[in-house]
Amino acid sequence: MSIPLYDNPDASPARLSPPVPTQQKFYVDEQEVAAPHIHSVSGIPPSEATAQQLPLTTKDLGTEEYVPRRRIDAQGILGHYLSGRNMPLYEARRVFADYFAEFFGTMVLIIFGDGVVAMSKFNSSVSTASYLPITFGWGIGLTCALYISMGVSGGHLNPAVTLSFAIFGKFPIRKVPGYILAQILGAIVGAACVFGLYHAQFQMFDGGHRQVTGDQGTGGIFFTLPNEYNSRAQSAFSEILNTALLLGVIQGINDPRMTPANGYKPVAIGLLVFAIGTCTGWVTGYAINPARDLGPRMFASMVGYGKAPFTVYNHYFLIPMFCPIVGAVIGVFLYEFFIVPVEQ
Repeated sequence: MSIPLYDNPDASPARLSPPVPTQQKFYVDEQEVAAPHIHSVSGIPPSEATAQQLPLTTKDLGTEEYVPRRRIDAQGILGHYLSGRNMPLYEARRVFADYFAEFFGTMVLIIFGDGVVAMSKFNSSVSTASYLPITFGWGIGLTCALYISMGVSGGHLNPAVTLSFAIFGKFPIRKVPGYILAQILGAIVGAACVFGLYHAQFQMFDGGHRQVTGDQGTGGIFFTLPNEYNSRAQSAFSEILNTALLLGVIQGINDPRMTPANGYKPVAIGLLVFAIGTCTGWVTGYAINPARDLGPRMFASMVGYGKAPFTVYNHYFLIPMFCPIVGAVIGVFLYEFFIVPVEQ
């Protein structure tokens, strides 16, 4: 016995009327606009719709979620598929967005920073006055790196920043390992980019025999080295003091109770690093960032420098690896303890 699908024969698919156009709402520049009649099945506006009426977002039929719907002719082929949720792996990228921002921010920092050191090393026209371009390059490089990361991850780009903020409850501890890993990997990739960019100059300078120090030494392009007259205590003090200055002033730049550099924080922090490099950082090259020093050291050991990046100057790498963390904690503590702004 067959069971009729429709109690009313007039309701069969063959007799259903065409879909009735429905009135929908959509948004142009975040302003709600009365939509033309949009076909309830296709969601495409009629051809007579004006350019101002083209829907930028429409409500997904049958759901409560807004999804991007743009005309390909208005956005371009790639623009249609690479916008918002249309991009591949949208959910996965959103979950790991903080770590991606730290990776790429640190990579950009190292490309600019190590890049300006390489330029000063290989370009004889600036070698006599190379230190000022180096400090300026690191400062403006940090500004650029912060502009692409601060709005997503906070723009730490530095394990000393991440750890000190976590210790004082300003950052979730569960994210610390991922942030530090992303920062170190970003520094390694940034150093690789600089090495590839200046590869011919490296070859001409040392003939392919990589040396950290000496007349043909190029290790300082990638990582910091102390002044030859420094004691280890002096080098350690330099890194602690400079990183304490960095974190203490960053606190003031970001503190809403003070005079925060709203809208210009990357510029303010870049100028701060420029000031540190120009005024107090010369004796050790002001690493003030374990990832900035360790990542390029690791890369250098992979491309012909051997163990020297880690053994030079009696294992000097331990100082820029750990002393900035100590200095960062001291800097945050001093600001929190002694700077007591009036509550608004």
